[in-house]
Amino acid sequence: MGVTLCSLLIPKTVYTGMQIEPGYTVRESASGWVSILPQFQEGDSILKPLNELTRLAKQGSGPCLLFFYGDDDEFSLSLYMDGKKQGTVDSFGKRSGITQFEKALSDIPELGNKLKMLSRCKTFDEQISLLEETFGIALYDLWDMEPRAVRQSEETYREIIAREEKLKRLKNRFRAVEIEENEWPEGLMEQLRWDQMPMKQRRQIKLLPFPKWLSQYGRVARIGLYSHTGIQWYLPEGDSIFRTEAPGEARAVMWRISGKDGSVLLRRELPDVPDERLWYMRYVPSAGVYLYSPDEQKMEQKKRLRQEYAVALDDEFKEIHRFSLERGCFLSKDFTVFCGHFAWILQHARKDTYVRQNLKTGEKKIIRLEVPAVLKFALADGTLLAMDWNEWAVYCFDAEGRLLSRHKGNARMNAWADDGHMYFWYAREMNDPRLHELPDQVWRLDEVYRALSVL
Repeated sequence: MGVTLCSLLIPKTVYTGMQIEPGYTVRESASGWVSILPQFQEGDSILKPLNELTRLAKQGSGPCLLFFYGDDDEFSLSLYMDGKKQGTVDSFGKRSGITQFEKALSDIPELGNKLKMLSRCKTFDEQISLLEETFGIALYDLWDMEPRAVRQSEETYREIIAREEKLKRLKNRFRAVEIEENEWPEGLMEQLRWDQMPMKQRRQIKLLPFPKWLSQYGRVARIGLYSHTGIQWYLPEGDSIFRTEAPGEARAVMWRISGKDGSVLLRRELPDVPDERLWYMRYVPSAGVYLYSPDEQKMEQKKRLRQEYAVALDDEFKEIHRFSLERGCFLSKDFTVFCGHFAWILQHARKDTYVRQNLKTGEKKIIRLEVPAVLKFALADGTLLAMDWNEWAVYCFDAEGRLLSRHKGNARMNAWADDGHMYFWYAREMNDPRLHELPDQVWRLDEVYRALSVL
């Protein structure tokens, strides 16, 4: 678990005369802010002090800022004006009420632009530095820490602007070429059909018959074959994979059931792991391995936010090796991509950082993208296809994270890759009457010039 804290920031002119109850540490900054820090112990819930600061913000007059920092990987900064919430910015790039921030704190130059730049920061630490320098006050601060002076400056802001200007001058390695529907590859058509398929119709896809006798072995889960077109429930041979968990038994059990006659082809106890019911299995066909790892959603529900390691298994469910996971890494469906023996795993606290993990050997390497992005596909030559966090731009990186090209749109987009080619198209919104129809246009990214792969 990382550090979690909260504070209420009030201009000194507004704070004068306020009555603060015991149980708070009050600190003043040279830039004219007063920071109110609740006193609580490690292990205490953050909800009580956060609610108390929210109550103070709602009782105040004039502007104040409520800051929340969670587990070293998320934050939010909310503006209250005369007791009413007027706007918020957060670590995920979401923002509201920027104009209200500018009106309430008009003495801070270019405040609106600086808050907008939070979405262009490369790292979580850079976001915190940008905010601290903008307001001239320590935000990463607890009541029992030594006071830390922060000078109001534009150093980080100017670094981000310079980086953005450099990227604007980038010569794209790829160009977007619109292709006719008869040129759309079959794999892309399968992806599009799956995307446009109503959820009700997806649920009607028939699966292999469930062997009822398995229920005597406890809770049963069907294991899907990982693919880019959703979950395919069969192995190439037509067999099914199931996992059972029997009450009181030490290990979960994996079963391979024949798709021809329902016979048991393989039964194997899974490796001993802690909190087994929080773990799940997925198959990665490109590597020919099963990945056994804690389920991100179940971990969050149980307030256990640390995945320490994962287990790679061969096609007979025998353990190949265990590999440690970097802090903040989760083998989640939305933020992990696979190619060959490699997995690219997002570090959630840093929107530009992935860990490239060799699933066969356990070797890993930190990959920092030149701009923050969500990886969607990795190609065999090392090219990485990604989208910005708002899905309004498509990016291509080399295997070391250097930006090769970017292609901005005027609406939310989808991206896909197969057989060495990359494609994108505009996504339909949920209220679009044509939601379940194929897109009007698809673009392919064609290489303009060739560069050597570094993978």
